[in-house]
Amino acid sequence: MADRFLAFFSDFDDGFPPEIATRLRGGVSPRGRLVFVCSNPPGHEKTDMHAQWKRGWLEAAGISFARCDVIDDRIPPERAQELIRAASCIFLMGGNTKQQFRFMEEYGLAGPIRQSPAAALGLSAGAINMAALAFTLREPPYPALALADITVTPHFGGRKNDPERMDEILAVSHRHPIYAMCDGSAIFVQDGRVEPLGEVYKIHFGNIEGVSP
Repeated sequence: MADRFLAFFSDFDDGFPPEIATRLRGGVSPRGRLVFVCSNPPGHEKTDMHAQWKRGWLEAAGISFARCDVIDDRIPPERAQELIRAASCIFLMGGNTKQQFRFMEEYGLAGPIRQSPAAALGLSAGAINMAALAFTLREPPYPALALADITVTPHFGGRKNDPERMDEILAVSHRHPIYAMCDGSAIFVQDGRVEPLGEVYKIHFGNIEGVSP
């Protein structure tokens, strides 16, 4: 939806920095039900641990929800789809990017996520899958959820000095512009406006430029 609030994250050491927390508080509303979408359906213990951490990050930023649910293989697809339709905020978790996307497709979640008016947040793999073209290193790009017409690559701080990985990133940049996000950064999209915060670069046709304020 045109006015939907989207947030793309790389990762954070210990919660959201103040500027990013402020932007989230302004964009995530209402705050009835938070729904996490896993990246490893059978990895219940790790998924629950990370969901608890991320919910804690949101609460520390002043964003609390009345209910919180986790979607993985412990619930049937029909219930998972109901949770997406009832969500006030959808959080796509980090982990295995392609496994997460396959799970969303197999569970019939891709369509409901695209159609939902809820705020959508994605971290690492989740951010990649929210974009138009999912780009994972050493694997061919594939069409993703396309909640926004951008392509992102997270953890860029550890990759920009790796020649092999930079060659892959630069090659994909000739097909689609890439926002390269360092940890601690975020990209917010609403009403077609792309707003980077933190250390973010735009890579297009092999050219790299900083785009953060």
